[in-house]
Amino acid sequence: MGDGGWVRVFTLLLAPGLEPLALKPALHPLLPPALHLPKPPLLPLPSPLSPSLPLPLPPSPSLYLPSPPMLSFLLSRLNQRDRRQQGFTLIELLVAIVMGSIISGGLLFAVVEVLQLNQREENRTETQREMKVALDYIGTELREAVFVYDGRCLTGAGTPGAGISCPGVLNYVPGLLNTAPTTVPIVAFWRVSELPQTLIQACAANATQIYADPPPAAINGVPCLSRRSYSLVVYYLDTSNPTGNWRGLARIRRYELAQFNDNGTRNTGWVDPTLTNNNFLGWPLDSRGNNLQNQNTLPDGSTNLAVGVPSTTVNPPVLTDFVDAPTGSGQANNAIAGTTTTGCPADPSTRLPPFVRSPTMGSTSFYACVRGGGIDTSGGAGIPNNPGGRNQEISLFIRGNTAGRPGVRLTSRQTFELETRILTRGSYEKKPAPQ
Repeated sequence: MGDGGWVRVFTLLLAPGLEPLALKPALHPLLPPALHLPKPPLLPLPSPLSPSLPLPLPPSPSLYLPSPPMLSFLLSRLNQRDRRQQGFTLIELLVAIVMGSIISGGLLFAVVEVLQLNQREENRTETQREMKVALDYIGTELREAVFVYDGRCLTGAGTPGAGISCPGVLNYVPGLLNTAPTTVPIVAFWRVSELPQTLIQACAANATQIYADPPPAAINGVPCLSRRSYSLVVYYLDTSNPTGNWRGLARIRRYELAQFNDNGTRNTGWVDPTLTNNNFLGWPLDSRGNNLQNQNTLPDGSTNLAVGVPSTTVNPPVLTDFVDAPTGSGQANNAIAGTTTTGCPADPSTRLPPFVRSPTMGSTSFYACVRGGGIDTSGGAGIPNNPGGRNQEISLFIRGNTAGRPGVRLTSRQTFELETRILTRGSYEKKPAPQ
């Protein structure tokens, strides 16, 4: 029974004119043991035989009044009930709200920091993985390269048509590869590529007429015996983003000038590098400085079937995004200046040609150091800096940046560098090294 029930019980007990004998038997079981009242003596009921016998008066109600300790207990319970019904004061509520807000804010801040830290680590890990994949891909192609240009021959060295010179391979490819400050060419090289499947089938269908003079038009000028031809590959750094599809500061693109495209059509501007002045060094000029891209007849007497300049309507594929911006360029005025120009590895050996940076300047986030890929003009007349045709060595550097990834602003700078060294396996005009 609740406190209210006890109060009602003792109100009945203490009310004037209460008849205890009528109420007492029903209330005793409801009282706590400490409040049980003594049972009154049983009174004899009147007998019909003695109707004149008067009934005794009930005991005085004072016999059933609670003792002072009982009243104190009841009053204390009543006061406790009143205090519980009062609730909190306004000051108590304000203090509780402020303390709860501080604790909740601290917990929320800690959760947000943990989530942001986790996202930063995921961005860094993903960017590192992509940079490593790109570095491995470029390294694989460089290992298969026949000739790799160093930084001087990338842009041009010497006087064309006057002895040994490098006319600059970038001067004879689409200009979009070298449009400062948005694009920076990094490394260019020649590699061997297989013929498209359509030409391989054409060679098989005309196998008996390969040596005919002239051969069938379907295989005219096609190297059916080797089923391979040389392709010029240029990797360059691009910071432009006209379509808004890219999120990083810079990205690596790959351009290729092959003799044939995938459907077997000839690409204009392609010239066999073995027919040019000093082979690959002087491409695409002959010994007199003539551009073979515009000549109808080649030095070996064959007809140039790809007269013209390389097509400028190309969209080289992107190898990877989130490369750090090169020095002096950027995206939407959010450029992050690179570090100072990084040099190439020092080599104590004087018997090997030195490393030459490619490009010589303009990029610190992606560059290569090439050994034996140009000419040496220190003595006046230019001479090839790779006598004997040794295998070339290339050191490739790349710096990634997570700027632009989800949760990372373009103005942020969380960079890391990767490096690899490659030794080419090309075998064109290789000679035993001097002992």
